[in-house]
Amino acid sequence: MGRKSRQKKIRHQEATVTHVKEPAKGHKKKELPKRLRKYDVVAKVITYTAIGLVTILLFLSGFAVLAYNLTASTEATVGGISIRTDEVNKRFEAMKAQYEQYGIDPNDAQYASLFSGMRDKILEGMIENQLIYRYAKDNNLEVSKEELDKKVEEEFENTKKSFGTEDEFKKALEANNLTEEKLKEKLALDFKITLSVDKVLEEKYKDVKVIREDVVDYFNEINQVKAEHLLAKIEEKQDEKAIEATKKLAETILAELNEKKGNEGFVFATFAKEKEAEYKEKLKYEDLGFFGKGQMVKEFEEASYALKDGEISSEVIKTSFGFHIIHRISHNTRKVTFDTPEEREVQRILFSLKSDASKEEEDQKKSLAIEVLNKLKKGAKYDVLAKEYSEDTDTKEKGGSLGYIRKGVRGQVFDDFVFAAKIGEIVKEPLRTGEGFEILKVTAIKPLKEANLNDEETFKKVEDEVLQKRKDETKKAFLEELKKKYPVKIGNLWKNLTEFISGR
Repeated sequence: MGRKSRQKKIRHQEATVTHVKEPAKGHKKKELPKRLRKYDVVAKVITYTAIGLVTILLFLSGFAVLAYNLTASTEATVGGISIRTDEVNKRFEAMKAQYEQYGIDPNDAQYASLFSGMRDKILEGMIENQLIYRYAKDNNLEVSKEELDKKVEEEFENTKKSFGTEDEFKKALEANNLTEEKLKEKLALDFKITLSVDKVLEEKYKDVKVIREDVVDYFNEINQVKAEHLLAKIEEKQDEKAIEATKKLAETILAELNEKKGNEGFVFATFAKEKEAEYKEKLKYEDLGFFGKGQMVKEFEEASYALKDGEISSEVIKTSFGFHIIHRISHNTRKVTFDTPEEREVQRILFSLKSDASKEEEDQKKSLAIEVLNKLKKGAKYDVLAKEYSEDTDTKEKGGSLGYIRKGVRGQVFDDFVFAAKIGEIVKEPLRTGEGFEILKVTAIKPLKEANLNDEETFKKVEDEVLQKRKDETKKAFLEELKKKYPVKIGNLWKNLTEFISGR
C-alpha cells in the first residue's frame, strides 16, 4: 500500500457543499395552506414587478453600463467593483495554455488535482489585487503615468517580438479583434492595477526584517515527524454508547501496551499488528511515514508533534476517525528541505506502449526488448542500440540519456532499480513501466549533499525563504484590514438580488 493510501484515513476531510434536493419524481412539493396562497401570489407579483422596475429605471436613467455590470455574470465584487466571470475564465484558460506548452494536458485525469483548485486561486488573486488597488487609489499610491507608459511599451514590444514577423503579429491581432492601440489599452488596464499593487506592497514590506537568529531557528525547526498508530475506529452513525465502548477498548489496549513496552525486544508495530488481527475490523494499524503540519487532522497533528522521538502517547487521542495510540518514531528539521538529494545519471532504451495496447502488442514489444538486452549482454554498445531501437524521440539521438534524475520523479519501478544499481549496471530484464518496456543503465551518481548554514549560498536561500514568509504574513494581515474597509461579496449581485426578493 502506498503512502498516500496509508495516510488517507486521517487526512483532512475535503469540504463538501450540501445541495437542496428537488422532490423525487412522483412526489409533489408541499403546498401552502389555502389561506396563505393568495399572499404567495401577491409576493411573486411584487417580486417580478420590482425586478422589472429596477431594470427599466436603470436604462431610462442612462445607466446601461451599470445594468450590464449587474446582470452580467460576476464572480465577486470588491467595494462595489465587479470581477466578471469572463475575465476569470480568460486568465484560467491562459494559465492552462502555459501548462500545455510544457506537455501537461489539463484534460488528463492524472493532472486533475493540479487544475481543480487553480481557478479559485486565480479568483482569489484578482480579489486581493482589487482590494490593494482600492487602497492605492484612496492613498495616492497609484503607479505614475510615466512608469505605466514605460511598462506598457516594454510589454507591447516583447509581445510583438514573440510572433517573429510583423505579419504574424497583425494576424494575431485581427484574430482577437484587436488593434495595436486596443492591445496597449488592455495592457495599461492590467498594469495599472498590478504595478500599483506592487507599489503598495513595497511600502508595506519596507519594515520587514530578518536577522541571523531567525534564519538559524527556522533552519532547525521541526517540520516533519514520522509516526505510526493503532486506531480504534469510530464507525458511521455510531451512538454515544458505542463510541464510549470504542474508547474503552483503546484505553484497555493502551494499558496493556504500557505494561509490555518496557520488556526487552518490544516493538510497537508488532504489538499493534497482533491487536489488529485479534480485533479484526475494530482496530487498524498504519505506518504513516513522514508528514508535515497541515497534513493530518488537528488533534492527531498536535499530539504527534508534542511527543518526543520514540515516545508513545500517554492517553488515547480522539479524532473524527476514532481513538489513536500514537508512536512517534523520528523527525526531520527544515534543514532537509535545503539538502541536495542524491541524483543518478540514467540512459534508457524505450519500447513504448499505449495504455490500450493489446496483449499481442505487449508481447511483441517485450520480445524485442529482450532481444536488444541480450545484444547488450554480449557486448553491443548502448549508445548505438539506443539510436537504433529507442522510441523516445527526445533522447535516442543522445544515446538514450535522461540526464540526472532524483528519486520520486519517474515512479517506483524506475526508482527500485536506479537507486540500488551501481555505476555501469544495466537491468537484468526489461522493466514494465507506464510508458512501455525500458532498458535502463546507470552511468553516474551525485551523492546526497546536506545543507549547511556555513555555506553562503545555502544561508541566502534560507534567509530569502524566511523573509518571504514574513512578507506573506504581513500581506495576509493587511488584506484582512482591507476586507473590513472594502466589503467583498462573492457571487452575482443581480442573481442575489432576485433570489433575495423572491425568497428563494
